[in-house]
Amino acid sequence: MPKKNGLLIAETYEGVTSEISKILNVSKDVFKNSVFVEQGQMDSLISGTPKERKQVFSDIIGLTLLSKNADKIGKIIGMLRSESEQYLSSELKIDTYKENIKNLENENQNIARELEEMKNAELALKEELNGLDKNIKELNGLRENIKFYEKEGQTLKIALKELKMI
Repeated sequence: MPKKNGLLIAETYEGVTSEISKILNVSKDVFKNSVFVEQGQMDSLISGTPKERKQVFSDIIGLTLLSKNADKIGKIIGMLRSESEQYLSSELKIDTYKENIKNLENENQNIARELEEMKNAELALKEELNGLDKNIKELNGLRENIKFYEKEGQTLKIALKELKMI
């Protein structure tokens, strides 16, 4: 059982393994694999091919697990790259949309100005039309007067002829 300054650090198997892993600065799995050799692994170390010995040592010190995790990390990095490219692409699209929105807003302001000018022109035309309507009414009144005076003139001509005959 490990002691530090004469005091017991750990009593259980897990506690002892954890403390030794800390002291050696290796993971629990690497420590366990280096201390405990499975049945048949010693034979592989002695009689195996260099490739088999490499595999056994990789398993013992955890390189196989690291390799698998490195592959997983590589896949994750690939996915993150793809997502970041999509994000950047969408950011560019957003910038394009923002530019289009600004252009449309400017166009909308121009159209609003033109509409205001057209409304003002319409008001001016309505005023002019009202003035023309007054002139037409006045003209119609004058025509009526002319008709009245023409009838009056004819009546006077007839009366004048009658007077001349007398």
